[in-house]
Amino acid sequence: GTLFLDEIANASSAIQAKLLHLLQEREYRRVGDDRPRPCNVRIIAATNQPLPDLVARDRFRGDLYYRLKVIELELPSLRDRKEDIPLLLDHFFSQKSRQCQRREKHLAADAMLLLMSHSWPGNVRELENTIERLVVLSDNDQVTAAEVRVIAGIGRDHPSELRSLQNMTRDFKRECLIKALALSDGQVSKAAELLQIDRTHLHRLIKEFQLTTQ
Repeated sequence: GTLFLDEIANASSAIQAKLLHLLQEREYRRVGDDRPRPCNVRIIAATNQPLPDLVARDRFRGDLYYRLKVIELELPSLRDRKEDIPLLLDHFFSQKSRQCQRREKHLAADAMLLLMSHSWPGNVRELENTIERLVVLSDNDQVTAAEVRVIAGIGRDHPSELRSLQNMTRDFKRECLIKALALSDGQVSKAAELLQIDRTHLHRLIKEFQLTTQ
C-alpha cells in the first residue's frame, strides 16, 4: 500500500531514525514485539518547509532526505494558482453542505472577488475551513462579501471596508455566537473550535452578549 506522511519536517529525530530504517531495511518492529516484520510500502511525504535548508542546519537527517527524494513534486501555493479557487469553492460548498446537512449555498459576485483576492497563507486547508464556517453560520442561500468579512475574517485588513460594516458587525457577531452554541449544544469548547477562536475569548463574548451556556 501507500503511507502518506504529512509535515515530515516536523518529525522528531527518533522518528526520522526509525523511518530511515524502514526505508533501508524494508522492515519494522511493533511496540512490544521481539522480532521485525517485513514491510512493502510506498512512502509519500509532504512538507511546507525547504528540507535542503533544514538538512544544512542539522534539523533534518540528510540520509533520510535523500532516501525520500526519489521523485520530487513541488505544488505551488494557492495564491499562485488562483484559477483553481472557483473550482475548489464549488467543491467545498457542495461537500460541506452535505456533511453539515444544510442547504447548498452559493457565492455572490462580491464574495467571490473577495475570496479570489485573499492570499490564503494556509492554502487549501484554510479555504476548506473557511467554507465550512460559511456553510454553518450563514442563513442565506447566497453568501455575500459582508458575511465573508464577518464570519471568516477575510478582508478586515481594509479600513474603508471595516467602516462600512461597523453598524452591522455587533448584531451579526451575536447571531454567529448563538448559532455556534446551538450547533455545539451549548458546549463552549466545541463552539470555540467551530468559530476558530480561543475559548477564553468566547467566554468574554458570551458575557458581553449575555448569552447562556451549559
